[in-house]
Amino acid sequence: MKLQDIQMTVETVNGGEPRVILGGKAPYFEYQDGKRIGNEPVGIRYTVILIGNHLATMDVKVPGKDTTPNLTDEIIATRNASMDFITLEFIGSAVKIYNIKGEQIIAASASAVKLAGDEDIDFGRERI
Repeated sequence: MKLQDIQMTVETVNGGEPRVILGGKAPYFEYQDGKRIGNEPVGIRYTVILIGNHLATMDVKVPGKDTTPNLTDEIIATRNASMDFITLEFIGSAVKIYNIKGEQIIAASASAVKLAGDEDIDFGRERI
């Protein structure tokens, strides 16, 4: 079985944790033969931090209009700097891992995204 044939979700690669920390977001565009097609974005790419996977980062593409328009870069940066993290959950996610020239590439998508609750995040560390 090839690595890219294994079916995973965001929760799977996040150690069973459905929530991820929002690190940033940006529109993404459609490309064909390495060239961008059109000027309208086809979705939003969320850069997330995997709480249950050693705080690794990953991009998740969600097609369609931005359902989190109030989460600006400034708000995301301010909240993260103050440790007041914005957590998300992805619906209908699919994650594939590829190995290209010895480099591990993770490609993730989801059908939708929603804000998770304001519950505390357990980073699995002892408090001193």
